[in-house]
Amino acid sequence: MYSKCGAMAEARAVFDKMPHRGIVSWTALMLGYTDSGYGDTALELFEEMQAHGCQPNARALVAALKACSSVAAKEEAQRVHGKLVKPSSLHRGMALHSKASECGCDTDGFVTSSLIAMYIKCGSLEESRRVFEGIKHPDKVSWTSLMAGYVENKQEEMALDLLARMEARDMEADAVTFVTALNACGSLAAREERTLAGDGSFVRWRALERGRDVHARAATFGFDCDVRVRNSLIDMYGKCGSMVDSRRVFDGMPCHSLASWTSLMLGYTDSGQGELALALFDQMGNFQPDKLVFVAALKALTSVAVREQAREADGKLMKISSLEKARVIHSQASSLCYDSDLFVASRLVDVYAKCGSLEEARQVFDSAPRRDVVLWTSLILGYTEKGLEETSLSLFFRMQDEGCSADTPSFLAALAACASLAMKEAGRKIDGKLVKLQSLENTMLVHSRALEARLDTETFLANTLVDVYAKCGSVLDDARLVFDTMPCHNVVSWTALLLGYAENGEFSLALELFSVMRLEMREWEPGAQTFVAALKSCGSLAALAPIHGDICRCGMENNGILANSLMDVYGKCGSMLHTLQIFESLASKDVVACNTIIAGSSRQGDTDDVFHLFASMLDEGCKPDAITFVCLLTACSHAGLVARGKLYFERMTREFGLAPGIDHYTCLIDLLSRANELDAAIQILRIMPVRASPAAWKSLMSSCRKWGSSGVGKLAFEALVEMGDGGDASAYSLMANIYQGSTG
Repeated sequence: MYSKCGAMAEARAVFDKMPHRGIVSWTALMLGYTDSGYGDTALELFEEMQAHGCQPNARALVAALKACSSVAAKEEAQRVHGKLVKPSSLHRGMALHSKASECGCDTDGFVTSSLIAMYIKCGSLEESRRVFEGIKHPDKVSWTSLMAGYVENKQEEMALDLLARMEARDMEADAVTFVTALNACGSLAAREERTLAGDGSFVRWRALERGRDVHARAATFGFDCDVRVRNSLIDMYGKCGSMVDSRRVFDGMPCHSLASWTSLMLGYTDSGQGELALALFDQMGNFQPDKLVFVAALKALTSVAVREQAREADGKLMKISSLEKARVIHSQASSLCYDSDLFVASRLVDVYAKCGSLEEARQVFDSAPRRDVVLWTSLILGYTEKGLEETSLSLFFRMQDEGCSADTPSFLAALAACASLAMKEAGRKIDGKLVKLQSLENTMLVHSRALEARLDTETFLANTLVDVYAKCGSVLDDARLVFDTMPCHNVVSWTALLLGYAENGEFSLALELFSVMRLEMREWEPGAQTFVAALKSCGSLAALAPIHGDICRCGMENNGILANSLMDVYGKCGSMLHTLQIFESLASKDVVACNTIIAGSSRQGDTDDVFHLFASMLDEGCKPDAITFVCLLTACSHAGLVARGKLYFERMTREFGLAPGIDHYTCLIDLLSRANELDAAIQILRIMPVRASPAAWKSLMSSCRKWGSSGVGKLAFEALVEMGDGGDASAYSLMANIYQGSTG
């Protein structure tokens, strides 16, 4: 009784006063310690029991195996012979297995099921399967235990195959078996690419088909009415993206549990329908939410906040509506004392940060009774998303200094801050390469901590390191070194390095890597980003043709991103015929596609085509953006169409509500300069609301040379010197040519 109540001090006191202790007493105490999270103590008791001459029976061995599983759940896995196992727990588990064999209990159904579960927790599916295959007549508990092991180790197809084998042997499954099978389908869905369905939803069809099959089997045996199975169905259908099926199961339940509400809310959130999830939260009525419900509600609110338009409040950009809802949910959680729960607190930090209120996110963090790595990571990400990356990195190192070990998500959060800083840093030319030195130093510091934690070869983290090093300009050295030391590569790894080469101008190496990738990958399944990286490196039609062929063979020719990339590269290679063919084949032509075809025509000097394509774009209801007008102004500049260029510049704001940026002003200045309207160009440079770029002043200087205007050229040169670009040799060369032209 004391053990079941979790009062282990009282249970132990009674146990110690007993003059004689039988197997039942030892077993009861062992189970109590295990259930209270003290598996190590339970295993010590098992050894002590034998030392006192009490030999274990099947029930005592089950208690010891359960304790070993509990210890394994806490042990950090290590890679041994390419597999992640818990070596210490596995060693103890094997000793228990030997003891069971010695006592003749290794054929007992409960012992074998516990052995299967224990080996699974230790990461040894081989031993687990060996135990199972050694059972002459495995019962449904053994079958289900092995199925759960396969699901836990991401071998869901094997789990579903076991269900089929059970049925083939006329082995009667139970509710737990079907719950396990549905969990397998949900896990399959998590790794499957989503496909757009006819109703506009995104569905994972293969997993959904398997899930519906399991649902039908459960219904055949009458288990579809079991509340556990129904909750698993709601969860599975939600993960597959079929919220119609998920809601149908929910509505068909005579009564709901908190798990039912939570699963449906999470399904709506993952399907991008956070508003419906929040509506469910408000409809719970007499149900008092638990911490998991609050986590689901806050996750839904976070997805809503991401889409909400920020507005200014108290001098800061805030997501006002979401912030108000966050405060309401926070108040409800506080009234039930759930705000101090680490999962709820982490979600609160996340949602407040997404709403733009870092102050409230920090208050939740500071008031937490204790801080785990999840809570720290939420705050680190919040500061990064707010553009305060240096604070994020400071928090990352402080977290570890305070004794909280970083895990993979926290390292990824720190690397996100490094990547964001790299995007802002100007960089310096070193050996002809642009390197972001400060960001590179930060990345190396984070990388060194990952090395200490032995997480640097974890696939997802290593992929991110490759990407961030490339963004820092160190693709040939650090990015390639990380890639080469990875134990295995997936398509993301190859793509990260491929993009790094392409974005750092190493186009030949990128195409060479793309060829190597095709040869080395066992399953050639490149994603859209892989092809985008390869296309960026194509400088000729000869290099482009085979990649275009690969895209078609993979059935991705209708992918919008790839179609736009193909058009862009064909345009740059001078093949407007191919560009137009791809453009015309698109089912829907968005602004990116229109911009790409317009830019291609502009690049080829086909000014009439540029204007015709722009008119067609408007006729089809496609609203132009800032890039569209850069293309138009560039075309006008090259064709010397000053009046038309000025008209487009005015239409940007007057007709389409687009504020001109630095690129538009640079195009306008180039347009006026080429037409010998130098005074007008100078006037624009002086009154424009954004600071002129060096390119704008150099464009003006080039025209001064053409028109022999040394006075305006001198003004432009002085402006370049003032803004720190006068050290560029090209500026002096231009000025010398201007003086030479004016004296000649």
